[in-house]
Amino acid sequence: MIEAGCNAHARRKFRDAEGAQPLLAVEGGPFLGAIYGEEEKAKQLGLRGDALRAYRRQHMGSIAHKAALLRFLDDPDIPIDNSPTERVPERR
Repeated sequence: MIEAGCNAHARRKFRDAEGAQPLLAVEGGPFLGAIYGEEEKAKQLGLRGDALRAYRRQHMGSIAHKAALLRFLDDPDIPIDNSPTERVPERR
């Protein structure tokens, strides 16, 4: 099992930091915005599998900082974030 971080969580944390840590938010917001922008371009191009992996590495790898948040660069089956799974009702 490998850790794959959720970029949506990171995005929310930077947004939440705007009031308390505006300098941090100013740095992190554009970083995550750039990643999501490139992911949207890849989606519009219909990239999947190896083509998606190559696109992510070429266009997003240079703006990366944390391995877990960028795990999706190496595995096309890992989504950019796990927001959809958080909306699934918890099983008990």
